[in-house]
Amino acid sequence: NLSNVVWAFAQARLPNRTLFSEVAACDPWSSGDFNPQHITNTLWAFSRIHGKIGIYREFFDAAAEAAIPKLASFKTQELANLLWTFANQTMYHERLFGAVAE
Repeated sequence: NLSNVVWAFAQARLPNRTLFSEVAACDPWSSGDFNPQHITNTLWAFSRIHGKIGIYREFFDAAAEAAIPKLASFKTQELANLLWTFANQTMYHERLFGAVAE
């Protein structure tokens, strides 16, 4: 699973730009075949390695749109982690934050 790979790189603080760019380009959310932990781990990894620079805005937006219909299946910690990744990137996704607030 890609989420485990990028999580491991982020945990080791290995900013492999090629890896992260390829993951972002493949759009792992389009198939809908992911669970809350996959999306939160992936975005956490991107945010930890590339915090506050917002270079993967489209990737984060696509992840937010994919997550919204599945928010009911997210645990409280997963929701907190999901929102943290956006905050750490200094990004705001209005639909995601609004859906979580409901």
